[in-house]
Amino acid sequence: MSERKYDRDLDPTPLVTELLNRSTDGKVSWEPTANKVAFITSVAGRTWKVDHTTDWESTPWGGMEQTEVPRLTLLDEKGNPLWEIYQSKVKGRLLWDLYRLAQRIGNKLDDEMQQQMSALGKL
Repeated sequence: MSERKYDRDLDPTPLVTELLNRSTDGKVSWEPTANKVAFITSVAGRTWKVDHTTDWESTPWGGMEQTEVPRLTLLDEKGNPLWEIYQSKVKGRLLWDLYRLAQRIGNKLDDEMQQQMSALGKL
């Protein structure tokens, strides 16, 4: 009997890991958007957006609470979501790491820090 191809959820962890690694290496560049908490990049003609949103998560004592969670979205050519990946589907804290790196790259924070350090050194 053959294995059923679609009987399990996709594990996005390897994809997020690779995006994070390639971003760290400078091979994937993130750009800011009009939404201050969203950053986009293009890979093989597809657009990826990373941002954070409010979602419900279960608490250790069995309740539910709203919290900020990162989200990675694959967009079609019209900007419509094809696939939304939330932290709960990714092993570890990789999606938060990707968001923070995209924010750093997109906002050019390394350059900004260097300028601020230079200005402070002149005071």
